[in-house]
Amino acid sequence: MIRFENVGVSFAGKRLFHGFSLSVGTGERIALTGESGTGKSTVLGCLLGFVMPDDGTIEVEGTRLEPSTVWAIRRRIAYVPQEADLGGGTVDSFLQRPFQYAANRPLHDNLQRGPALFEALGLKPGLETAAVASLSGGEKQRIALAAALLLDRPILVTDELTSALDRQSAERVSELLLQQQGLTMLGVVHEGSRMPFATRVVEVRHDH
Repeated sequence: MIRFENVGVSFAGKRLFHGFSLSVGTGERIALTGESGTGKSTVLGCLLGFVMPDDGTIEVEGTRLEPSTVWAIRRRIAYVPQEADLGGGTVDSFLQRPFQYAANRPLHDNLQRGPALFEALGLKPGLETAAVASLSGGEKQRIALAAALLLDRPILVTDELTSALDRQSAERVSELLLQQQGLTMLGVVHEGSRMPFATRVVEVRHDH
């Protein structure tokens, strides 16, 4: 499903990492761990085409990631950043926004699953009408996850998904993701944290 082959990245003339290789099979849930500054989030940035590697190759579903394919590949990936930017307006307007794009319009009926996802994530009823500005960081993370799942994309990429959540909320997230049969996940986990729904843990190390 995802393949990194000898990928290397430098910033400001300094190697962050090199020779990074990883193969992720369909339905695998991979936790990327490692010390702060080793490049875990940069790995995600490379997969999404936000960061261009100095060397190596990245493939998604057999398609090599390059400028001509990046948009098609992004349409196969749902991304939840560590600090989700939900924009302005209400929660409902945020949830509706992705389905205004032509590529997602056929999935508009998926919004009917929103209330069930909110309940599974422990989000209070009626939160859809709340102003985004009134939300806590943990609420924003869970709403961003719900929005990502509504897109029904085969790959979910997350960056410290539960960093703003209490233990109970984090457990709800884990339970929900365990139920997503066939979903392939690649998620950054802060050192010392847990990603109990992961099927495999991969450590990213500094280049020396």
